[in-house]
Amino acid sequence: MLYANTKNEGSSINNSDKELAFSLDKCNDLFYNVLLLLTEIKDHAAMRIDIAKNKKFPTEAEKNPNTRFIANPVLLKLSDNQDFIGYISNRNLNWNDIQETPRLYFDRLVKEDFYKEYMSAESLTFQDHKKFVLDIINTLLVNDDDFYATMEEKSIYWNDDFNYVFSMVIKAIKRIKEEDDEFTSMGKLFSNEDDISFSKQLLHKAILKQVELRELVKSNITNWDVDRIASMDILIMTLALCEIIEFPSIPVKVTFDEYIDISKFYSTKKSSEFINGVLDKIVKVLQKEEKVVKAGRGLM
Repeated sequence: MLYANTKNEGSSINNSDKELAFSLDKCNDLFYNVLLLLTEIKDHAAMRIDIAKNKKFPTEAEKNPNTRFIANPVLLKLSDNQDFIGYISNRNLNWNDIQETPRLYFDRLVKEDFYKEYMSAESLTFQDHKKFVLDIINTLLVNDDDFYATMEEKSIYWNDDFNYVFSMVIKAIKRIKEEDDEFTSMGKLFSNEDDISFSKQLLHKAILKQVELRELVKSNITNWDVDRIASMDILIMTLALCEIIEFPSIPVKVTFDEYIDISKFYSTKKSSEFINGVLDKIVKVLQKEEKVVKAGRGLM
């Protein structure tokens, strides 16, 4: 959002705020879309079993199919969960526009060794069923370019959110317990309203102080031609400095770690080392000037 605001000189804080809110909503949609895909793969498997059973001359295997996957208790609890049902219903989330996707992943799933082992195991605990669902996520979805391409076609707002959303999907599956009923909370993508409030405050402060912070960065870059430095590097450093200066409860080290990780995703291969060095130099100056004040023990 800060990048977009920077590139669009006519953009107001209000417009950026609306875009941020919309982006956060879409992030939540992605979370539920991934969970929904898991249940859609299961439902596709159930449909295939029904079609095979209703053939004119079904085989013995088709008459007595292995229903372990479609009866997976973790996926059934997910399918029946009222939080899950309510959200996808209210947001009208579905895979109807690309029905081949659940079929594609089921076809891939049945070829996997972990699927064959799961389906042939003599007995399974609830944790075994849960591990199987996590294997589907980690093996078929997390590193699959086809999945990312499909989801980006559904929304351009999702291309930055996959790593975070997958981590939250995995946490949501791990939270499911055998004793849960349909009214057990699914949990939330953001732990509380403070998370959302923080993102808005950070964006607002960064926009308002952008000129000042950019000058601070430029004045502390020695032996470098500013015009040749990646604009994203400067943007990342201004946002990091805004967080360091304006949010006293966040440790400096935490901010450093976060923005160095961000630079690895958004900027060049050498950016993380460069950003770390420049930020370290600036923060030492700001600390001497007592412009960085952190509340609480061990926050410096």
